[in-house]
Amino acid sequence: MAPELLHDTRRSGEPLNLFMETCNDVLMHYLLPNSKTYFVLLILALADRAYEIHQITHTLYTWSKAPRIGMTHRLCRPCDR
Repeated sequence: MAPELLHDTRRSGEPLNLFMETCNDVLMHYLLPNSKTYFVLLILALADRAYEIHQITHTLYTWSKAPRIGMTHRLCRPCDR
């Protein structure tokens, strides 16, 4: 089924818009997906995306706390080192 193929071929970092729209279209056209298609794949897709976002935010947080030797940012004071 289409949602299963979309889940299997989705690249890391891609938004879930197409997957969610496809699942909603299936429901709007009165096609009843089996429990694996809608619930399991939907939960897996959302969990995958949540993990990707967690990785990105963790990387940004770690980057923001790292010391910047000799580097300045136009909004920050020059480094004292």
